[in-house]
Amino acid sequence: MLIPWEKLLEKIRAYYPTGGKGRVPYPLEGILRVHCVHLFYNVSDPGMEDML
Repeated sequence: MLIPWEKLLEKIRAYYPTGGKGRVPYPLEGILRVHCVHLFYNVSDPGMEDML
C-alpha cells in the first residue's frame, strides 16, 4: 500500500465536520481521496467535476 489511508484519516478526523444543522457532510475517506487525485494529477476543479 503506497498511501496509509487509515493513518491519514485518523489525523484529520478530529477536524472534519460531523454534521448538525444543514447538510450532512460527505464521507471523509471519499473527500480525502478526491482531494489527493486533484493534487497528484494537477486536475482543474472543472476537470475534477467531470471525472466524478
